[in-house]
Amino acid sequence: MAAAGMTVARLNVSHRDHASHRGMHARIQQLNATRELPVRCMLDTKGADIRCGEVSAPVVVQVGDSLILDCQTPQDYSQTGLLYVDYQGLVYDVALGTEILLDEGKIALRVEAINGARLQTVVVRGGRLSTKRHVHVPGVLLSLPSVTEQDWDDIAFGVELGCELYALSFVQSAEDIIAVREFLAGQGSDAQIIAKIETSSAVEGIEDILRVADGIMVARGDLRIAVGMAALPRVQWQLVAAARAAGKYCIVATEMLQSMVTEAVPTRAEATDVALAVWQGADAVMLSAESAVGQHPVLAVEALSALVEENAGWSLSL
Repeated sequence: MAAAGMTVARLNVSHRDHASHRGMHARIQQLNATRELPVRCMLDTKGADIRCGEVSAPVVVQVGDSLILDCQTPQDYSQTGLLYVDYQGLVYDVALGTEILLDEGKIALRVEAINGARLQTVVVRGGRLSTKRHVHVPGVLLSLPSVTEQDWDDIAFGVELGCELYALSFVQSAEDIIAVREFLAGQGSDAQIIAKIETSSAVEGIEDILRVADGIMVARGDLRIAVGMAALPRVQWQLVAAARAAGKYCIVATEMLQSMVTEAVPTRAEATDVALAVWQGADAVMLSAESAVGQHPVLAVEALSALVEENAGWSLSL
């Protein structure tokens, strides 16, 4: 992947443990010893992120199905029939009738009953249920800090490794960036901070965030839930333009070449999507599942690199 054009490797602490990421970082350092242009490491924090638990045998849930969410005991849905959610406070933050979205909205649930640490829900939009998918509660203010205790532990781990970049998930305001900047300075790190823009409050406060961050990531998966699918292309354009005006980095991410998780070539729509990000002025485009768990990681990087190189130097103003 490095030979194909990868310049930054993301260590996503929402998946896998510190030992696994330590091993990956060591492999990258071994690779860098052989390269003139090193691959930089970016640690991506979990943030105030809610995910479901293990689903060892993915299953399709259908409209009308009953689905019980357990907010206390980690377990495998495939074995128990209970879907673990890693935020105990969810049972206090929601009410009867609240809509809960799984996997960036692909599955929608409605809360029918609250029983202790469990939520009885009914499926109102079906889909394929799999492991550790995002959980969203649109329109509900959750009792979660922007930077969690787990984040501080993960950031300290990144300092130990020597990560050059930090991508902060679910940033709410400039104060989140300032707090992490001070923490890094106290640890002797001058690593750069990328604010992941995936909440409505971050979109509204983008100018303040750009004043204190080194760059932003247009994290389109969660951002789509926050602003709505129809508004997402416009918001992406506005965020890239804001970053350019501030002289800061901008990364566009999520499903850039999603079909290449299974296919050897991207779709025409995906190629156009990547080109548009380049024309808008993004400094980087990022692969996610395509290179993390996809069947064709090297081909995906090659395709992304070719699209960037072909379309660099053009802009939507030409």
